[in-house]
Amino acid sequence: MADIKNGMPINAIWVQCIVVVVFVALVSFGGAAAAKFFSRLVLMTNVAMTLPYIFLAGAFISFKKKKEIVKPFEVYKSKFSTWLCTILVTFTVGFANFFTIIEPAVDGNLTDTIWMIGGPLFFAIVAVAMYRRYEKKYIGKDEKTAV
Repeated sequence: MADIKNGMPINAIWVQCIVVVVFVALVSFGGAAAAKFFSRLVLMTNVAMTLPYIFLAGAFISFKKKKEIVKPFEVYKSKFSTWLCTILVTFTVGFANFFTIIEPAVDGNLTDTIWMIGGPLFFAIVAVAMYRRYEKKYIGKDEKTAV
């Protein structure tokens, strides 16, 4: 099994640390090409970082419906306020993402728009590949068929 400490995969944390240090060093000392690469990487993460908030906001309605979950503190007590806030948050973040993506294309910079669309797709493909690798390496075939 993977080396886990305090619920965190140690090797994955070290790999992430090394990647971040290399990126910072490249951007700091790499010149214009590295700065352009970093700029494209930032474009790729602009939308990708906000997508989980859309999923979380959408899941809030289901969370509120589950009576078996103990909720010692509740702000949204009515069904109407839960739905209203969920729709407002989801729409606002989705609206912001949409205009973040199309704004460069409207200004004539289609390349940035393509990078912003490709970013979440790229990160999703990498995440699925990493999870599949994890499944093959750490989850036995017997456990997979039992589910």
